[in-house]
Amino acid sequence: ALGDVHDLYILCLSTGNFDGLGEIRRLELPRSAGKLGVAAERIRIVDHPELQDGMDADWPRGVIAEAVTKAVKDFEIESVVSFDEYGVSGHPNHGACARGVAAWFAATDPEDGYRAWALVSTGLARKFLGFVDILFSIL
Repeated sequence: ALGDVHDLYILCLSTGNFDGLGEIRRLELPRSAGKLGVAAERIRIVDHPELQDGMDADWPRGVIAEAVTKAVKDFEIESVVSFDEYGVSGHPNHGACARGVAAWFAATDPEDGYRAWALVSTGLARKFLGFVDILFSIL
């Protein structure tokens, strides 16, 4: 598993409670992460009043940057991977994560050696074409 090769941690900035499923989501994340070899004690789920799940929620960069700073320090993390501005599916919370991580990274001291990475979103058509996407990927 990926977690056996790398020290992976997950910071989830919301309980995913938009549809009242927050408690279910809290249980799903460790089970899913376990498939990648990420132990439950390496997962932090944030439940902050300004970071509530929803298409109309405007997550403040500073609140995200604070959560990232705390996780980086607590877990002694060197590299952070986040969504890009599009956030995979255009979800505004995912895009906010990218902006918050960028704000965190901009405030770090280059001598500390932190790195920040962003996943690259594909268009919705490619995302939902599944197996056919392999053709696009190899071209």
